[in-house]
Formats: sequence, C-alpha cells, structure tokens
Amino acid sequence: MKNLTVTLTKGETVGGWIYLAVQLLILPDLLMLASVLLGLPMDTLQLNLWYFGVNLLSTLLIFHKFLWRSLKQLIENPGHVLSTAIIGCVVYWFLNFLVAILIFTLMPNFSNVNDSNIAAMAQSSFWPIALSTVFLAPLAEETLFRGLLFGWLYQRARIVGYLLSTAAFCAIHVIGYIGLYPWDILLLCFVTYIPAGLCLSWAYARSDCFFTPVIMHTIINAVSVFALR
Repeated sequence: MKNLTVTLTKGETVGGWIYLAVQLLILPDLLMLASVLLGLPMDTLQLNLWYFGVNLLSTLLIFHKFLWRSLKQLIENPGHVLSTAIIGCVVYWFLNFLVAILIFTLMPNFSNVNDSNIAAMAQSSFWPIALSTVFLAPLAEETLFRGLLFGWLYQRARIVGYLLSTAAFCAIHVIGYIGLYPWDILLLCFVTYIPAGLCLSWAYARSDCFFTPVIMHTIINAVSVFALR
C-alpha cells in the first residue's frame, strides 16, 4: 500500500499527541472535577455525553486543517471511499464473529462491560446514547487513533502502525473499567475490539482517505446501537 497523501501538520501532530495523553489518562477525572467545582453533579449518562462532546470539540479545534483536506478527498472520490468502507464492515463483522466464538468458548458467560454499560444507559436514554455513539464518537476516535496514531506510525513502520493504533483503540474502551472488573474480563473485552482496530486502519490505508474509517465506524456503531431498540 502507498503512503498516505493527506497528513497532519506539525502543529496538529504536537497538539494531537498532547490531547491523546489527556484523553487516555485524565479527561474523565477532569470532567468530574469540573462538575464538582461548578456544583453540577453528573450521572454516568451525562458524564459520557460531556466526554464525547469535549472529544469532538477538541478534535475539530486541533485537526481542522487535516479534516478539511480529508473531506476534499472524500468529495473527489466518493465511490472508492464508500466501497472500501462497505468491504471493511463486512470483513469486520466476519472477524468479530470469529473472535466472539473464541471468547465464548473460553468463557461462556462473558459479557463486554463497555457494551453492557452502553446498553443499560440506552434502555432509559436511547436517543442521547445514539447521538453520542453514532455521531459524536466516530469522528473524534478516528481522528486520534487513525488520523494521528496510525497515520504517524504508518508512515514510519506500517506493521507497528497497525499494532500500536489497534492496541490504543482497544485500551480506550476498557481503561475506565480498571479496578472495577477482574483482569481476565478486561483482557477479553480488550480482545473484542481488535477486529475493529485492524479493519478501520486497513480501510484508511487502502482508500488513502481518513473519512473511510469514519464512515465505517459510524455504520458499525449505528448497527450495534439500533440493535438495542
């Protein structure tokens, strides 16, 4: 596969690495602290909405030049982008099915804690969860994990780009549950996100357009969320 045509500016790269560290390590704690200082206590749903909203706003502010150039790519070649996104979704669902079989063979009663948490919130607040999961999360997560992390590594060492960006993508979905669940459960939760991480990265590299994994991520999340209705 060829190198990526649209890449981050130096300022976007520096700002992105700083924000990625903030998101992975302290963003939820900062939001909780802000709610206490402002006297506006937040429940889990509100915290999630703020988390996704801050992520999206930060993404637009830091990476606006990269996103605009990538949007031009999408407009210039929509057929290739959409066909790659569809292929990526099909491959993802197939790999996800295989991983699910493996996990349930090892632990028949396994339940992904992040998925269970989202499902529980969706029971009482479906549309806010749908909004955040389908429309807010994909762009912000893809910008950080594909546009920044995968894109930067892919230009230097392609295999490393796939491995580390996928590992970081898996980690962000389980890191908030450390200390709340046993390590074997969290490890299996981590594994469930590997197909998505790999397929989203592949779609980006194959299409040479950042919005391909964004579209893929949106479709995958939409199918998962609306299956809860």
